[in-house]
Amino acid sequence: MKEHSPLPGRTIVSYSTKQYKALAVPVRKPTVIRDILLYKTEKTPEGKTEARLRRDATNLYLEVSCFEPDPSLIRAENKADGMGIWKGDLIEIFFGAVEPVPWLLQLAVGAGGGRFDSRGQYGLWEAKTSRDSAGWHAKIRIPLRLLRLHNLSTGFNLCRQSMARRELSSWAELEGKFHEPENFGELLFCDYNTAFFAKTGFPSAKKMTRTSFETEIKRYLVPAERVVHGPFLSNPAPDAMTVSWETAGMAGAVLEYKKKGSKEWGSQPVEHKNGILRRNERFHIVHLSGLEKGTAYEYRLVNWAPLLTKREVYPARRSCSFRTLDPEKKNFSFAVCSDIHSDTHVLKKLMELPGVRQTDFFVDLGDMLSCMCGPEALYEGFLDIQTELYAKEKPLVFVRGNHEQIGIFAADFCRRMNHPSGNTYYAFRHGKVCFLALDAGNDHPDDTDGIYQNTAMIAEERKWLRKVVKSEPYRTAAFRIAFLHMPPYNGEYDSRAGLSLLDGVFQNAPIHLLIGGHVHHYFRIDPFSGECSAEEKIPRMKDTPVLPFTVVANDTDTTVLVKASPDTLEVQVIDVDGKTVDSLTILPDARLAGCKNSRKESKKNGKRTT
Repeated sequence: MKEHSPLPGRTIVSYSTKQYKALAVPVRKPTVIRDILLYKTEKTPEGKTEARLRRDATNLYLEVSCFEPDPSLIRAENKADGMGIWKGDLIEIFFGAVEPVPWLLQLAVGAGGGRFDSRGQYGLWEAKTSRDSAGWHAKIRIPLRLLRLHNLSTGFNLCRQSMARRELSSWAELEGKFHEPENFGELLFCDYNTAFFAKTGFPSAKKMTRTSFETEIKRYLVPAERVVHGPFLSNPAPDAMTVSWETAGMAGAVLEYKKKGSKEWGSQPVEHKNGILRRNERFHIVHLSGLEKGTAYEYRLVNWAPLLTKREVYPARRSCSFRTLDPEKKNFSFAVCSDIHSDTHVLKKLMELPGVRQTDFFVDLGDMLSCMCGPEALYEGFLDIQTELYAKEKPLVFVRGNHEQIGIFAADFCRRMNHPSGNTYYAFRHGKVCFLALDAGNDHPDDTDGIYQNTAMIAEERKWLRKVVKSEPYRTAAFRIAFLHMPPYNGEYDSRAGLSLLDGVFQNAPIHLLIGGHVHHYFRIDPFSGECSAEEKIPRMKDTPVLPFTVVANDTDTTVLVKASPDTLEVQVIDVDGKTVDSLTILPDARLAGCKNSRKESKKNGKRTT
């Protein structure tokens, strides 16, 4: 099991830094709270407090007894509603939560009968107070419609202020203030067994009490600051690297890093603006810059609980590491996969191939899942297994495919696979090779409603490409490789989208190799051939364009492994069983040498086009 894995089954994110408390509130028959202790010290106060709670279909009822050994000490001048009630003895009733919907409701009742409502809704609830020789008492009716319930429960706390004794007491253990929903207890609007099932997804075999419920629930609590996904590296560059990770809940996050072997750690907060560290995000991403080329770095994650009293360092006993790219490196390798569609069984086999383990980076060439249906789909579909096997120490390169544009969370690709440029296309240099990560959008035309505007994106991308081909890293490269999910291979829209991006851009500085996927068949188009070399005839392979570079289209169960040297690009296509499907050598003038194709003889699938 991974170091940061939660328990199997449904886990419960906890923002608490104190003891977990819960109380089931039955219908009609009251339940009693007696464990109301001094604020922070958790000792028994001189003025004890007892509360009886019950409910019906529409209301929550509280009968609170504030015992006072010396009734003359009771300050009951607070008879009017409003902020003035804090001039006397009072009780405060808090409801709220951090998640799934952050909210807070504060009600207060003074010994003199005055009330306070943080929302100003005095007409929706009522309270009556009385005094006797034992102390003062309050009877309170709160409509349930004022509360937000989640899994049949709501966050709750009951606090008391005694002016004469200067005593503050609370049912929930608190860190620094009464307004602390992170440490509130819970009111359960059902029995303990039902609440346990609602929260965990597992029925309890025995009848539960408050004590057994609290004990069992603690086994499912995962601290908000716990790392549950990642870290994974991306966006490699000679002077930069991106580190991304996700915590179980919202947390403040800082990345610490240093050159390997040095003593002092540098730090970069995920987001620190206007004097404060952001602490209400789960997903954390740091774009490191100003690094040294070809240099090994160590890094670790520091995640703060929202109350900033706890921090978790990951990894706990060691550090992770990475190495920046090096434009002067002579020999290196990288690997590419595509069209996994969340098949982690295939992906694991590809990632474990010996040649893949030795690469400098790994390219996710699109359609790594079928639909962008939420963050967990990304982790379960490919990122978790890649993190475990590769991406903590070596970077991923993300290229968007057409399926990453499908689903309500499609725009999240740009957030979770974020490039510092903010675009889904970018360039980088390693050794004598300049790489282009390109994006031709979807496999169908833009809709009239404006949901998809890939034509406009491609137009902007072409402007960017024209600048790239004039840049020093591109012009001085011995080889140029493009990653494009939908390769140009026929006359249909998806192929034409890629051609519309590439056409006329590389006339003075052509690329040598374009690696794509999308078709779910392996094929190759040799330079100036206009012919598809494939194992079997592909029905849609018509009007194959004549191109001045090699096109290699990856299959769903293969990886493209490329070994780069100053003189050649050695390309090997390998399937999940380690069998070589195809191999070729590309020379600096884009010609092929020493080709070997283990697929069946080439199929000519339509006339050539230019």
